[in-house]
Formats: sequence, C-alpha cells, structure tokens
Amino acid sequence: MTRNVDNNGIGALYGTFKVDCLNKDDVGAAVTLSGNNRVSLNQEDQIGGELFGRLEHVCGKLATVQIRGIARFKYNPLRSLPAIGCGLVVDGQGQVSLSPFSDSSRVRVIAIDKK
Repeated sequence: MTRNVDNNGIGALYGTFKVDCLNKDDVGAAVTLSGNNRVSLNQEDQIGGELFGRLEHVCGKLATVQIRGIARFKYNPLRSLPAIGCGLVVDGQGQVSLSPFSDSSRVRVIAIDKK
C-alpha cells in the first residue's frame, strides 16, 4: 500500500475578518493582518509583511482565514526560495517568500513542493 504524507489542515483554527479588495478568486492566498479585524494580500510596496494566515472563503466584505495549523501556500519563485525550518512573509500577491529576518516569523516551513 502506498501512502502520501498529507498533513494539510492539522490543528487548523479559523477566524472571520473584514476585507476590502479580496474576492473568491483570491481563496488560497497568503494574507497579512492589515488593520482592525482586517486582512489583505499586503501592499506591493510593503513586501515582507508578516504571514497571518490562508484565505479560505470570501463573501462580500467578510472572509474566513485559517490562522493556525498546517496550511499550504504558493511561493514566489522570483524571490528567495523558502527552506525547511525557515520563516515566511507575504509577498503582496498572495504568495509567500523567505523571511529576511531569521527568527522573527511565527510561521515555519515544514515541506516544499517544487512542482
């Protein structure tokens, strides 16, 4: 019997937040806390915002975000490639990239899929 390692969603915790410019096409994106109970993709001129969670659902001006547990994110191949054990930041386009600060991120990479 062949099994794949699938730990996505372990320990997941979700919260509801306000959004301005996000919609259902952004589901799966990496988001940052951008204000009072508000999340966003981060501003492009502020690349390096702390990763807050994964956008799971958007309805109008409200969104469900996975804020804890194991989640999968797309990474930006034009920036530093994430490495196992390293921290991540949001790149402004819903993807993640390697944190320039070695121990400041509360998020850690446990696996990389280079597909």
